[in-house]
Amino acid sequence: MHELHEAIQLARKIDQAVPDSFRAKPKIDFLSLYDMLILDDGLRTATRKLYRNGHYSESVFAAFKYVNNAVKTKTGLRIDGDNLMRNVFSAKSPVLRVNEGTSVSDNDEQQGYMEIFAGVMKGIRNPRGHEDERGDTENKALSMIAIAQHLCEVVAESSKVQV
Repeated sequence: MHELHEAIQLARKIDQAVPDSFRAKPKIDFLSLYDMLILDDGLRTATRKLYRNGHYSESVFAAFKYVNNAVKTKTGLRIDGDNLMRNVFSAKSPVLRVNEGTSVSDNDEQQGYMEIFAGVMKGIRNPRGHEDERGDTENKALSMIAIAQHLCEVVAESSKVQV
């Protein structure tokens, strides 16, 4: 038993001595992940070719342009970006409801989605629309496009408030 303990201790010391640069990292097939995660047909049409061809920042911009246009199409409003999202998902007088709106939790969720939608327009879409290249990586771009996928689902499942 003592020999086993010593062998384990030696193995730990050897493992700690190996620099991280020598450790093999598995190659991730991001395009396959993209295909598993991005299910909205319109979002795929807007982004997949750009993403596949390595135009990561452009694919992210296209994703959030698509989200913006999906909200505009569903509501008929002509404003854009974070102003559109604050107007449409307002907790006090929404144009699109993400839930029944009958409880404090419902209102919190509505307010939260308003802030998320407005935030991605301001913090993700706009910078990529105003600057040529953001230096987005394959992984970072997929993460952001996955957010757009979720927001597409929220828009699709939301109900238009009758005035």
